[in-house]
Amino acid sequence: MLEIEASLDNLPLSLRQRVKGLLENPYAGSKAFRYNHEDAKYISNCHGTMLYVFNLPDPSSIRNACPITINPFDMEEFIKRFFSPCHNLKTGNLVAFHSGINNSLKIPLHSALFLGQDNNIFHQKGTGGKFCIETIDEEVNFFKSIGHREIAVKGFKLKS
Repeated sequence: MLEIEASLDNLPLSLRQRVKGLLENPYAGSKAFRYNHEDAKYISNCHGTMLYVFNLPDPSSIRNACPITINPFDMEEFIKRFFSPCHNLKTGNLVAFHSGINNSLKIPLHSALFLGQDNNIFHQKGTGGKFCIETIDEEVNFFKSIGHREIAVKGFKLKS
């Protein structure tokens, strides 16, 4: 747990508290789909988790209590509304993984929170997956292993 705490130290307090809470119960969002773990309490995915972490509004009133499931098209709209592109990732930025030849697919395949240290990201492994910390390269390699030839990693910062 100390290693996890160290990787969260540079996050703003509000982000750190939400991420820490999810890491303390990594299977909470796996009530259905692949895992159905005994600790599961709700269903969520990577995009819903990022909206929860950033405390962004959505049409659902339950999101304030926990992450939910957000489809990629809605996530793209949230990114356009609340974030600006950034060329150099900084701790606390949103990381979006896009797939497609020459980035022709405009919607995010996956989203995560950039932690900075060693290119670590906090994310939920897909819909119903566990909350965890991995590296950007690990996630890119995962997507390539399941058939995505090109993966673009894009960074975004919250608009002021």
